[in-house]
Amino acid sequence: MAITESQRYEMHSVLREKLGVTTANTLVEHLPPSGWSEVATKTDIRFLEERLTTKIATTMATQNKWMAGLFA
Repeated sequence: MAITESQRYEMHSVLREKLGVTTANTLVEHLPPSGWSEVATKTDIRFLEERLTTKIATTMATQNKWMAGLFA
């Protein structure tokens, strides 16, 4: 669930009162700006890398066959 800017500001205000300005700032700065659902995990990145590697390899193989046919 993404929070709005007003909710983020309200949370920051309460944290400043309870924990102090420095600690509240540090805590809020470690939160992603658009919610945790928008953060990519290492698994997400590995999966994307595998898909891109496969796509590039397939494209290169197709181009190599085309070029070999062209020069033959």
